Amino acid sequence: MVTRRPLGWRARIAALNVILARELVGEAGTTFLDIGECYLVEQGWMALVLTPDVTHPSEEGCGIWGRVLVESGLLPAP
Repeated sequence: MVTRRPLGWRARIAALNVILARELVGEAGTTFLDIGECYLVEQGWMALVLTPDVTHPSEEGCGIWGRVLVESGLLPAP
């Protein structure tokens, strides 16, 4: 699996996710689910096969996203 080393942006994304989670609590029709860690390999690198442009998930990345949504109970199992 091709990977990319973690950059400083990972810490900024984590900080933003904390803010988003706090701000979205209680918003009608909104659920915040931080799934970023699901895209990392053991070394803490983002797997490029899952997010080839380091932003948008690939088909395989969307599969992981869907699995996490089902496992969290936010979506029914297929």
